[in-house]
Amino acid sequence: MSEISCIYETTLINENEKEDLLEGKNLEILIALLSSTKTATEISKELNIPIFSTQLYLNRLLKCNLIEICSVKVLDGKIEKKYQLRNTDIEFLKNIKIKGQNKNKLQIKLAANKFSNLTKDVIEKLSENKDHPYKIKAHFIKADKEKMEEFRIELEKLFEKFENSENKNAKDTYTFISTFALYRNLKESE
Repeated sequence: MSEISCIYETTLINENEKEDLLEGKNLEILIALLSSTKTATEISKELNIPIFSTQLYLNRLLKCNLIEICSVKVLDGKIEKKYQLRNTDIEFLKNIKIKGQNKNKLQIKLAANKFSNLTKDVIEKLSENKDHPYKIKAHFIKADKEKMEEFRIELEKLFEKFENSENKNAKDTYTFISTFALYRNLKESE
């Protein structure tokens, strides 16, 4: 019973104002829905929340118009609903008043989502622009931190070179998207 009371005691200044909503599990559910549509069961498993509690959180987010049901199916005699963010422009999440680690977690998820969408858009448009120069590549290497710091500096110079290539009168717009970071630490994988 304590689970239910903690859900109903979630601090909301005004349930009709998106910016006033979120701490804890409500925020975690919104973050989970950034990447794709999900069912209550998928969210429950991903966030390790009991399904009943997950449904209560989803109902509250639906009531506040932050999420919506995007599909309904009947599987094995059970109704399965898929949920998605109501607003696909995730800018509104930046205005939510969040404290501590949740704020940092949200900022990272927002950046990853934005970056992912940009990259997806560019790749999907390649078939329309085959006659223009492009390169898509991913490479993973084991390397020392010092060597990678040297590479990061070179990458910064390459970005500067790309930026300096701009011709504001040109009709075509090109993008240079890069991710350079530690992928996995040997200690983490052991």
